[in-house]
Amino acid sequence: MVKPVETAQETDGTWELVEKAKAGDDEAFGALVSAYEVFVYHMAIRVLTASGGSASDGEDVAQEVFIKAWRSLESFRGDCAFSTWLYRITVNTAKDKIRSGSRHRTISLTTSDEDGEEIVIDVPVTAADEIPEAAYERRENIKAVRQAIEKLPEDMRRILILRDLEDLPYSDIADLLGLEIGTVKSRLNRSRAALKKILKDGNFF
Repeated sequence: MVKPVETAQETDGTWELVEKAKAGDDEAFGALVSAYEVFVYHMAIRVLTASGGSASDGEDVAQEVFIKAWRSLESFRGDCAFSTWLYRITVNTAKDKIRSGSRHRTISLTTSDEDGEEIVIDVPVTAADEIPEAAYERRENIKAVRQAIEKLPEDMRRILILRDLEDLPYSDIADLLGLEIGTVKSRLNRSRAALKKILKDGNFF
């Protein structure tokens, strides 16, 4: 059963806990885990199901995320929200889980986040794609969409990936980007329109 959405809010207390945890305070890190465990679990489920994985792996992914977070906490410089940093770890961990357990091939769609870091989105190959013609057409379509997304402005590209490729709910996107839900929806509509125009004007299809 999927746990309810509960996104932790960034507060001064969060940064204080992070600093204490970086100094080796186990209790402070435990408090961070308690504050963000539902958020991470929910994100893990979203990424797993959106990328062809199993929701039943959500708990394992969440546990692995916090292990990785503890080990790499020193690398967190505070130049983004702590929840955003955890989100990136969650996405990568969920993708690793899918790749390690998948019996099917995937096609990767690659773009970059606001810091210029590479984001890889794996698209599972379905049974229909085993037909050579269908497989070729799918690869070409994904290539075209990838090229078109890379032409979008940074803010449009980011929000399009979170909603349409990662399948995150508007509330989570709003929390991650520090926006109102109404702003997320209007920006997403503009991003979709811009992407559609790029695809049309560029004769991608």
